[in-house]
Amino acid sequence: MRLQCGSVQAPFTRPKVGFVLSGGGSRGAYEAGIIHYLRTDLAKQLGRHVPIDIVSGTSVGAINAAFLAATMADPDLQAAQLVAAWRALRIEELISLRPIDVLRAARLLLGGEPPPPEPGSFRYGGLLETSGLERFVVRVIPWRGIDRSLRDRHLHAISVSATHVGTGHTVVFLSSAEPVPREWSRDPFVRHRAARIGPRHVLASAAIPMLFPAVKIGDEYYTDGGLRQNTPMSPAIRLGADRLLLVSLRHVAPQTKELQREHAEAFPKPLFL
Repeated sequence: MRLQCGSVQAPFTRPKVGFVLSGGGSRGAYEAGIIHYLRTDLAKQLGRHVPIDIVSGTSVGAINAAFLAATMADPDLQAAQLVAAWRALRIEELISLRPIDVLRAARLLLGGEPPPPEPGSFRYGGLLETSGLERFVVRVIPWRGIDRSLRDRHLHAISVSATHVGTGHTVVFLSSAEPVPREWSRDPFVRHRAARIGPRHVLASAAIPMLFPAVKIGDEYYTDGGLRQNTPMSPAIRLGADRLLLVSLRHVAPQTKELQREHAEAFPKPLFL
């Protein structure tokens, strides 16, 4: 967790703080722990809550970001509710592997054609059955709270990053209390789209390819935002953040002398690293 400079400060009573939550699967529980620390121990030390004006999330970070955005009006209760939701999680309640899914996967591996999307379904593909995860996302996050947070100025903006299946481009779905700049990014592989952030945006952002089904939003399918933008700092900056509070879920193992020697001995084999 670290504080980082962002864009030029806009007219505001204080610098706007963006909270960036990255993808990392079950390590999303670590993000919940950081949020709990910010809202409890750190708040007591400072004598006030750390301001969070913009939340930006990808994959599991999108789930936590949406929860934060929806409960921003009550920071005291916010952290306790999020931690309770994570503690109550059971993996078998979220995802499952059905025999028919195994048969479909085997068929694909043997060169078979994937089955067409089921009529009326917003999901397509995926090895695992994720209806439990969908119920969790719908049930735990008070979705109408996002609109209230924006309307009552408890929140400036929220963004959720996903990957467009057809192009492989990153699409940043966002809701903002203020107009969004038309010039979003110079990166031709990134575009933004104003949206009323809801369950499908979060599920799409967290849809791990091959394992989870892609999610249909409008007429197009989206999958895991972590493929190209796992730590969505740029959306927070472009939405007006002057400071970033960043939670990275990436673990970098220390490069020991023994590990370096093993790599050197394995070279020039293709998998020396």
